Parts: sequence; structure tokens; C-alpha cells
Amino acid sequence: MAVPSLREDPMLNIAIVAGSSRSNSQTSKVARFMRQSLINQHQLDADQVSVIDLGSYPLPLWPAEDVGPWGMFEKQLAKADAVIILAPEWHGMACPAIKNFFLYAQRCEHQDGTDTFNATNSVCRQPN
Repeated sequence: MAVPSLREDPMLNIAIVAGSSRSNSQTSKVARFMRQSLINQHQLDADQVSVIDLGSYPLPLWPAEDVGPWGMFEKQLAKADAVIILAPEWHGMACPAIKNFFLYAQRCEHQDGTDTFNATNSVCRQPN
């Protein structure tokens, strides 16, 4: 089965995660560039492509009582049909901000018992 182009699926929503903990990082610049490229080249609406910037909106270290901006991130992820992860390397490892992000995503469950990433079908998504 052929994979549809972005133009053929006008309801496609994409979340881009900029995984650096630094504000105005190279990773966030790449995320914003990718967002604008998707909007321009594939004629997507601006509200169809969101950027989750962990440098501008850092999550508290897991586990924390105050989940910070996680509620906003969870809404973006739940709306997304696809998730793009930009994970900078720090001395051969993923940076702490992206690891922390995945801890929040793994632990967060919806009322129906599904987790955030399974609810968006973004991990190991198989074409129908």
C-alpha cells in the first residue's frame, strides 16, 4: 500500500519535539525550520504543525507534583497523527530533557487506560 502524501491527507497533525534543555538551541531552531517547511511545502495550516520546545518550556524533573507544561504537551501529542523527535546528543547520550520528556509520556495515562503515544498511534504505526 502506498503511503499518502501530506497533501492528500489534509487532517494530518504533526508534533515536533525539540529535545534540548537550552533556550534558543540549535535543536529548537531546526524544529522551527521543519515546522515552517512542512507548512510551506505541503500547504498545511499553521495549527496542524506544533513544536514542543523543552528549552523554552522545561518540564520539572520526574517525579514531581507540579507537572509544569506537561498538560499543554499532552494535548499537542494527543492531537498529533505523527510525532517527530529531535534529540540532541550530549557526550554520546540523549540529553536529560528528552529522557525526562519520555518519562512523563510513559507515565501519563488517559482515562481509558491508553498511554499518550499509543493514543496518537505515533509509535510503530502500521499503514492500514
